Amino acid sequence: MLYTFPTGTTLNAGEYLIVSNDAATLQGEYPSARIIGNFTGKLSHNGDDIRLDDSSGNLADEVNYRDSGRWPDLASGGGSSLELKDPHADNSLPEAWAASDESSKELGAATATPAFHKRSSAQISGTNS
Repeated sequence: MLYTFPTGTTLNAGEYLIVSNDAATLQGEYPSARIIGNFTGKLSHNGDDIRLDDSSGNLADEVNYRDSGRWPDLASGGGSSLELKDPHADNSLPEAWAASDESSKELGAATATPAFHKRSSAQISGTNS
């Protein structure tokens, strides 16, 4: 998967955004959320590496998630996305992540990538493991 953020995209402390493969549909479901997209490709259901680079190509953040072990089960094909619980947590640890609450949503709706709580104009890329 590859997504390049629009020029000037920034996150202030405590802000987040969602990068979706269908931003228009997801924005319709969550009109107050900050949603951008559309990314191409997809993340692996078996786990993947997500890398956030700044506009100069320097690593700003990364996470290597998996679909087993201590990672949230519902984010492994159960219709939920991964959400970072605390922007100050070590996001390499599964316990730093939670599955989004999709209990009132239908399966098969637009999907989103994990939200990063970082200030950066950046590019996100995933590499299947």
